[in-house]
Amino acid sequence: EVAKVQEQIGTISNKVVTDEQEQKKTEQGLEKAKENIEEAVDVKAEVKKQVLVNMTRLRDERTALSDRFEVVLQELELKGGDVESYKKYIDAISGIKVDVSDTEGTWITIVGWLQSKEGGLRWANNIGKCIGIVTGFSILSVILGTILEKSLWMFPNISVMLGQFLVTLTRQGLFVVGIILGITALEISIGPLMAMIGAAGFVVAFAFQNTLGNFANGLMILVYKPFDVGDQIEVAGVNGIVKDVNLVCTTINTLENKIVILPNNSVWGNVITNETSSPVRAMFLSIRISYRNSIPQAIQVLKDIANSHPLVLEDPGPWIDTGELAEDAVKIWFLAYTKTEDYWTAYCDISRIIKERFEQEGIVIPLPRQEIYISEAMALEKGSMAKRLKDNDLPLEEVMPR
Repeated sequence: EVAKVQEQIGTISNKVVTDEQEQKKTEQGLEKAKENIEEAVDVKAEVKKQVLVNMTRLRDERTALSDRFEVVLQELELKGGDVESYKKYIDAISGIKVDVSDTEGTWITIVGWLQSKEGGLRWANNIGKCIGIVTGFSILSVILGTILEKSLWMFPNISVMLGQFLVTLTRQGLFVVGIILGITALEISIGPLMAMIGAAGFVVAFAFQNTLGNFANGLMILVYKPFDVGDQIEVAGVNGIVKDVNLVCTTINTLENKIVILPNNSVWGNVITNETSSPVRAMFLSIRISYRNSIPQAIQVLKDIANSHPLVLEDPGPWIDTGELAEDAVKIWFLAYTKTEDYWTAYCDISRIIKERFEQEGIVIPLPRQEIYISEAMALEKGSMAKRLKDNDLPLEEVMPR
């Protein structure tokens, strides 16, 4: 019909108008032809729109049928049936093809898909569910983590490290569960995802054997708790205060205020000395006195120091007695108990007081010495160092100048 109208316009335009009447008829014919063209275009656009609407409705029906068909295929696959060709068929008929060169048609297709129950509305609902599930589990993880953290005081045997681990595991575990459930809300099958994670886990476990060993040893430390955060320990040649323990490493702040990070393999695989696990700590000193001094006098002085010091505990009381008769001195063992937090203060203070009291009482703390015996043959040998030492009653520094 449009082609006929266009032919009519061409015929009218080619006529030679010779008078006003013919010219008026020509203009009327052109106006009528124009109206007919506009009407034909409107009809064509309406038909096209209706066709696109019908296509959108058919796509909704196709999507609904495909969903039901996939449920049947899942059951058939569980029973051992061959469903590969059916899945390829579903993939072939799924999706939407849009001619982007046709702006109006593209817009109608997009709007129709957004308004359809099996298209935009369905995905909007799924995305809303996903966001709601993830947000809900995030809030739930924070609430449960806080409740667990505040209720750990009811279990005094649980260490600080294990408590922190349980709180972190609860929060992050619930968040991960929320993400997995959110993915399922998007109608995405997590079966292939879990299989891929399992396969990748084997490769990662093989590549990170040492890290997984640290992880396992970290669990052993958390469960058996040989030390806790704030304890002073000595392990793998490092002495300091434990600042943090996780599943991979242990952080220690040394007495020199250095931060040392030890892998848990090195911690659990070595001897661990916990110096602050007990509220009471013993202070042991081996004190040297000269053989010329009285042992009972020295012991009495040390007992007076221990009994009068405010940081030394009465129960258990101090123990002081002769420990060893060494080559160049008598060693007296000094054992006193103090609170763990007062250990170093008491240790340094008592060491200073012992030195001052021994000077007041005339008790000598001898230095290590070595006696040299010179035979007669060596003393008579001309030019020998032994002869020089024997002939000269001088200090060794003057006999052997530097």
